[in-house]
Amino acid sequence: MTRTIPMLLAGGLLLGTVQLPANAVNASAAETPSAETRGLTRIEVSDPWVREAPPGIRLVAAYMVLANPSGRTDRLVSVRSPLAGKIEIHRMIIRNGMMDMDAIPFLTIPAKGEVKLQPGGTHLMIYGLKRELRAGDRLPLELEFEHAGTRLIDAPVRKVMGKH
Repeated sequence: MTRTIPMLLAGGLLLGTVQLPANAVNASAAETPSAETRGLTRIEVSDPWVREAPPGIRLVAAYMVLANPSGRTDRLVSVRSPLAGKIEIHRMIIRNGMMDMDAIPFLTIPAKGEVKLQPGGTHLMIYGLKRELRAGDRLPLELEFEHAGTRLIDAPVRKVMGKH
């Protein structure tokens, strides 16, 4: 399928049309070429999920596995969602004999390696949810990598019982 787009040259000297493939006309911002399509790195995202929060709580954590099959180290530098006010990358640490968490500015994904975001470890902390999320809902996340560009994912919400 092609789409005809009117063309106008400077000063109106030439009027005409150009036919472009439909995908060239209808491409959205999410489909813009990224570093990934230019062959720098590729990040694979698997098993994304979000922990269901108790009623009235607008703070949740998200988990997933980030794998980097390429030969170049990459970094997760930011995460956004239209349903959240702010998302931070957090790591768990022991401070004065107690488990604590710190926000970190980026997360390194080693070349030919993977990083697991999991309960009790590194995770995404999602603040200011615009609505409560219940098991079965989905949270859209936009992951921005230094070299691989942007990945859009849809993380299902899970009810978790017990320690984690």
